[in-house]
Amino acid sequence: GSGGVGGELPATSLGGVQRLQGLLRQKEGELLVLHDRIHALEATRLNLSEELVRATSKVDEAENCIGETNRLRGELEQLHIRHSSALELMGERDELVEELRADLVDMKQVYREQVEMLVKKLNEQSTDVTGIIV
Repeated sequence: GSGGVGGELPATSLGGVQRLQGLLRQKEGELLVLHDRIHALEATRLNLSEELVRATSKVDEAENCIGETNRLRGELEQLHIRHSSALELMGERDELVEELRADLVDMKQVYREQVEMLVKKLNEQSTDVTGIIV
């Protein structure tokens, strides 16, 4: 029958149902594929999120290292300045020490000459005194 009597479906309806069932199975398959794709994308998003956290942490570390490097460069420059100043002061001190040594040598020479002159005068006076007494 074509009247749909007794719970029977017309042939056109049966073909339509089969077509719809096939279409439904196709859509269910597509849905499974899309669900798998969603899970894969969520896993990728999670991995990228973790990678972003690691990269951000490395950037923070790098910024800290840059700050520390800049601080150390400043300290190194100050040490170079202090070193140069110390070398200059040591050079001036060495010059002063050499001048003082030269002055000391000169003073010793003058002192020796004065002592020799005094001894000579004393000898002359003692000769004069001895000559008078004799």
